[in-house]
Amino acid sequence: MKNLLFTLALLISFSSFGQEQILNGISLNAPNGFVKAGNLQWNNGNENVVIQSFKNSYTGFKNMQSGNKLTCEKGSRASTFVDFVNLEISGETYGFCLQKGQNSLEIAQTFVYRDGYVYMVMVSAEPDNYVRCFEILGYMVSRITTF
Repeated sequence: MKNLLFTLALLISFSSFGQEQILNGISLNAPNGFVKAGNLQWNNGNENVVIQSFKNSYTGFKNMQSGNKLTCEKGSRASTFVDFVNLEISGETYGFCLQKGQNSLEIAQTFVYRDGYVYMVMVSAEPDNYVRCFEILGYMVSRITTF
C-alpha cells in the first residue's frame, strides 16, 4: 500500500509540473526553457506567454482581428502603443499588436483561429527585444495551428 501511494504521489507531481497543457484538443506549451506558471501561462525569467480561448466562428475571428488594431492603439493602464504589424503566416494574415509595458517589458499579442475557437496569445520579452516577442509568438501560432 505504501508503494502504491508513493507511486501515485510521484505520478501526480509529474503531471502537476509538466509544461504541456491540453486546450480544446490542442497540445499547448511554450518554447524550450519556459516553465508552466499557471493555467495557460508559462514564463522564462522576464519572458511570459499567456493564452486565452473563446468559442467563436471564423467571421468572429476576423472581426476580432480588425478591432485588434483600434484596441492596440489605445493602449491600456499598464502599456502604451508602439506599432501594429500585419504578417502572413502559412496563408493566413495575423495582426500583431506591439506595446511597451510600464514595467519596461515589450508586449506582443495576436489572435489565432482553429476549429471553432479563437485563441488570444500574449507574450512579453526583455526591454527593446521585439524580435524575441516575434520568435515566441511564431512558436505559439505554430503550436496552435499545427498540434
